[in-house]
Amino acid sequence: MKLVKKILGSEGLLLFLLVAIVAFSYIKVLNGFFQQDEWYGFGWYFLHKSMTATESVKFFFTPSVGHYNPLTLAFQQLLFSLWGPDYIKFAVLGVILHLGVVTAVYYFSKILFKGNRLLSFTTALLFGILASTYQGVAWVTVNISTLGAALTGLVSSIFFFTFLGKRRSRYLIWSLVFLIISLFFKETTIGLFPLFFIILLRRNKWKLQRDHILIAGFGMSYVLARLAMLLAPNLGGDKLVSQSQSVYNIFYNFLTLPPKALSQALLSSDLLKGISFILTSVLPESIRGVFGSPEFEAFAVLKVMEMLSLIIGFGVIVYVAKKFTGDYETVFLGLVWTGVNSLIFSLAPETSQTITAIDSRNLYFSSIGLAILVISVVHHAVKGNLSKFILIVIPLIIFNLFLLNRELSHFVEVGVIRKSILERITGQYPDLPRKTIFYTISDISYYGLPKEEKILPFQSGFGQALLVWYYPRENIPDSFFENRFLWEIQDQGYREFDGWGFGYFRNYELLIRTVREYNLESNSVIAFSWDHNTGSLADMTSEVRKQLDEEINR
Repeated sequence: MKLVKKILGSEGLLLFLLVAIVAFSYIKVLNGFFQQDEWYGFGWYFLHKSMTATESVKFFFTPSVGHYNPLTLAFQQLLFSLWGPDYIKFAVLGVILHLGVVTAVYYFSKILFKGNRLLSFTTALLFGILASTYQGVAWVTVNISTLGAALTGLVSSIFFFTFLGKRRSRYLIWSLVFLIISLFFKETTIGLFPLFFIILLRRNKWKLQRDHILIAGFGMSYVLARLAMLLAPNLGGDKLVSQSQSVYNIFYNFLTLPPKALSQALLSSDLLKGISFILTSVLPESIRGVFGSPEFEAFAVLKVMEMLSLIIGFGVIVYVAKKFTGDYETVFLGLVWTGVNSLIFSLAPETSQTITAIDSRNLYFSSIGLAILVISVVHHAVKGNLSKFILIVIPLIIFNLFLLNRELSHFVEVGVIRKSILERITGQYPDLPRKTIFYTISDISYYGLPKEEKILPFQSGFGQALLVWYYPRENIPDSFFENRFLWEIQDQGYREFDGWGFGYFRNYELLIRTVREYNLESNSVIAFSWDHNTGSLADMTSEVRKQLDEEINR
């Protein structure tokens, strides 16, 4: 206790300890690799890198009916131009931005907890090492939107709560300005508008005032501006949520996302999936399907995990509502923050079904509320007893450090495999023919694809990953990145631009048909086979070329 009090006495030492623990817990990210959306982001940059400054600004702020993140796009384009596909630089940036968000959570918590450093430190630390949000940091380039929105959203919140204390309108205006900036990174912070409105209404004993009109005015202006984009050209290729989901699904997601966000931020969706698989395995086969079958996995995730998430989430809500009625402002704030900032996911474009597992990166901003909620509940439950508080919080921290380490270990393991595959191919074939087709076979499927759809362990189209990887060393025309060519995980195809040809196939019959259609030579084909048991990539180019010659000349 003496050591704790000594550390709390020096805020500089406390912040150093906070940053050091969180930074050390994410050090493994530096050994990872690109995951999914990054490949599309690089392709998007290559396609638009020749624009002038005026064209770039117009491009960044072009209306879109799906995601509208002009600041994210601007920062990504700038960093792509400076660093290219250099993973380590993006990884370091992600960790630094996360540390900035964690520090902002500390100062925000100090306002909420009226200067209590212990509660502020533990809130920021718990948030910083939550396993449920690891993608928000680990998925590089994508994390620019997540972390940029979270950081500016926290600045907005700090200004707003400063306004509540000092009642000076300039703090509220700055708060709303930073909230709009945050939304230009990612829409995940839009829930702050109703949250601010409710908190101010509650503080004013449910009486409307001029400041409520200001909050509502900013919020409605943003919403109306986004609705007006429905009438503008959709150059980004995004879709409306109503084009991929039924009204029922949207409504169902809207109602159930708050309890799901609570449970999955608390325990992580991967842990809940694991528990769901165990629970499913004890059910009769007639209900859950044969163990290991696609039907079993679908039942475990779509049924059991759905129910488990809702039970835990509603359980937390009921517990807090019964136990902490009255003047428990931080408990109220943490609960509402987590729920209201999850509602936007129900409007995510290109979502085709009800949302069972919320993406880890999307939980990032909501989880700030969870950390506030957990620390507030523990603090009130032990009635401020320092020893009891520490005895409860330390196991929570250790548990999340364990889960986070497990998530990042898997993240790095997959990343190492992907990087080794690309390096093996480019090492074997550093220079491509003017017309090239890659052909691969695998002994297994990944990422929930049917068993017959055997792919390499890449979460997006391997064809576009190859295009991006070869782009800096080859004079490949930018046109190959138009219309998401080879981006989807199952995509196969071949195109030609300006004397160049590039294609990717897993289906041998499609490969033969394309070689004949475009009158290509067999030495245009580069072929590899993947064995997931040994983790090895074998060059079978000679065999495939010989087989193609026999097929074509037959």
